[in-house]
Amino acid sequence: MKKIYQAILMTVSIMALASCGTLGGGDTDVSNNADFKFYKGICAKYMQARIHAAKCVGNNDDANKMQAQLDQLNASKNLKDTKAVLESSKMPEMNKAVKLTSEAAKKEFVESLGYLIGGVAQEKILLDKVLQNVKSLQKEVASNPFGSAAGELEFLTSLADAMGTDVKNVAVTIDAYTVYATENGISMEDVKAVGDRVAKESNLED
Repeated sequence: MKKIYQAILMTVSIMALASCGTLGGGDTDVSNNADFKFYKGICAKYMQARIHAAKCVGNNDDANKMQAQLDQLNASKNLKDTKAVLESSKMPEMNKAVKLTSEAAKKEFVESLGYLIGGVAQEKILLDKVLQNVKSLQKEVASNPFGSAAGELEFLTSLADAMGTDVKNVAVTIDAYTVYATENGISMEDVKAVGDRVAKESNLED
């Protein structure tokens, strides 16, 4: 994680030069960009995790609200709107004093944790790819700050920053949910199976 943030910080000085280009920052329409599409799909997985968690604790009103937010996320066309939707709700906290007794609640919990694990696995791969692309663009932008690469670098830097925050936050939630799973006798093998399934799902629109 430290290396990820170091790589992100290395790009900050370049962003001052990246004021022109075809992609630009967070409020530019990047709906046709493959990296953005994939990132949006990962965010959708995190929203699915929240929906399953809300259902797990019997909060169907929140689950319905999150489903509407998921629809908004899927319709977003830029990084700013995608982040805004993702930040408009939070992962439900599991009350350690309340044990999961019904099989339906346990199934929802397994799905929730599995979506988190599968999503973050994909995000780490995408983040590594984006950081590599950022690194390769730095020399080009340094030599031609007003070329098309400047806008691409600005966008990818903003995307990397968003993903670095996601990975850190989701990792904390996964740790907390894993402890809760153990306390409730939930099989981590079942969780892993869901995580593996989610990690293999494509995030790209047809």
